[in-house]
Amino acid sequence: MPNPWVFFEIALDGKVAGRVEFELYADLVPKTAENFRCLCTGEKGRGRSGKQLAFLGSAFHRIIPGFMCQGGDFTTGDGKGGESIYGGKFADENFKMKHTGIGCLSMANAGPNTNGSQFFVCLGETPHLNGKHVVFGKVISGLPVLTAMERCGSSGGKTSKKVTIRECGEVGRLAGSSMQAGAENVTNPAAKKIEASATPLGPLPFSDAIALFEPILYLGESRRIPLEENPLSQATLRRRQSFPSRDEALRNFSSKPPMSLWEPSALRGYVDGGFVTTANGLSIACDPTFEARFYASSNDVLAQCEAEGIGALPILILVGAKSRHMEQVAGGKSTQEFYAEVAARLGASFRVVPDVGHFGPLEAPQAVAAEIAEWLASPLAPTSRL
Repeated sequence: MPNPWVFFEIALDGKVAGRVEFELYADLVPKTAENFRCLCTGEKGRGRSGKQLAFLGSAFHRIIPGFMCQGGDFTTGDGKGGESIYGGKFADENFKMKHTGIGCLSMANAGPNTNGSQFFVCLGETPHLNGKHVVFGKVISGLPVLTAMERCGSSGGKTSKKVTIRECGEVGRLAGSSMQAGAENVTNPAAKKIEASATPLGPLPFSDAIALFEPILYLGESRRIPLEENPLSQATLRRRQSFPSRDEALRNFSSKPPMSLWEPSALRGYVDGGFVTTANGLSIACDPTFEARFYASSNDVLAQCEAEGIGALPILILVGAKSRHMEQVAGGKSTQEFYAEVAARLGASFRVVPDVGHFGPLEAPQAVAAEIAEWLASPLAPTSRL
């Protein structure tokens, strides 16, 4: 069974700031995860305090920028109260998961085995908390909202605005090609689209079809352009940044488009898996000359594709409805019109993904997956040429 997802709708001084979603590690700390899930849904009724066992309407009473946002005290609201669904406090379940940085969800306590309802969301790297606080989840969506909450904090923890949980509950989660049974509060239209499919799509070999999101096009003459003159290669060699830490990289990328539009889990994966520590700080792992040579070697790549017969496979070309990057070079056509023409010339299928831009698979992976799944479930025809 997949881990549950829950959500908070956050308000700052009564004004809605947005929604934060969490994955709970029910597979690793089931008791702790279930406590938090039930406090999000409010399904357990009233507790020993006489208060509803629910986060709804409670505040984040302590926010320290660069450290954490703490909440969950729905009985007194000042950090001295709260209670678990098990009645009072419960023991530390285990310390398998570590405090790995921004978005880490962990239990607040007053010492060993004193878990109640209070929790905190990390705003930075906090390895000193490992072995002392039980990590039971992570933020999977809503990192900009977390940043807005952080701005309301202070070094002493007092907030400049009242940061409250306006709404909360459990979110449905994709499991294969259908939604988890009985899930409510589903906000992802792509999830609904897949759920509505009458017949779940079975696994297909990779070689059965190809889906391309706004592909880079290599025209015949581009095959003969040397590396030092290839604009993509040269842009790659110039595009290098270093950061003092992964958290700083995450903050930088999430502060401005286009990466601020990415799904938080995709951005986190990019920073966690795509960067390495060097003498100059945290830098992208891929060697710039390797990436540049990849762009410059289009002749070899295309020749290999042709030799393998990839051009005879069914191909889908997708484009983001908000994408504009081709308009300056497409002879007056919109980006969508440009790729529609490319698809027509190839004999490929064509789809526009709503509400996403050039980085669609990273902005809304489920929406892109829904389009591909729907295409694969339809009769497929090979393209005329690659």
